[in-house]
Amino acid sequence: MFSACVNTYIDFFKAFLTPLIGAIVSYIAWQQWRTNQEKLKLELYDRRLRTYEEIRKILGRIIREGKVTERKLLEFRQSVFEADFLFDEEIINYIDEIYKKGLELHYKKEDFECSYSDAKSELAEEARTLFKWFTEQPVQAKKIFKRYLNIRV
Repeated sequence: MFSACVNTYIDFFKAFLTPLIGAIVSYIAWQQWRTNQEKLKLELYDRRLRTYEEIRKILGRIIREGKVTERKLLEFRQSVFEADFLFDEEIINYIDEIYKKGLELHYKKEDFECSYSDAKSELAEEARTLFKWFTEQPVQAKKIFKRYLNIRV
């Protein structure tokens, strides 16, 4: 009788063990999936942050020096090339606007240096307007990027 009872318990544990192992394996797989999702979010955040830092860097250079070279603008474009794959149109258009206005500022400064006195005041005013736009952009960039770089824990 004792051995029959023990055999019944053994059979019960054998039957229970398979679903228990399956449940544990499923839980581990789910945890790995969650970990991979979090890792993906972190990698996306890091890449987006790099783009934001490059924008702040070019804006800071323009504000500090009051000018920008074509070379620096091309380096900026190269440094943010991934943006097309990381952001929606809002950020892509913003990067294009920074680049175009940077080129415009560069050419206004060049034209100012080469022009005669009649055109200098108009070119200086246009350059001032562009420079003012650039001085407002660090705050604007922060607002635009906030939804992409906001980490909620």
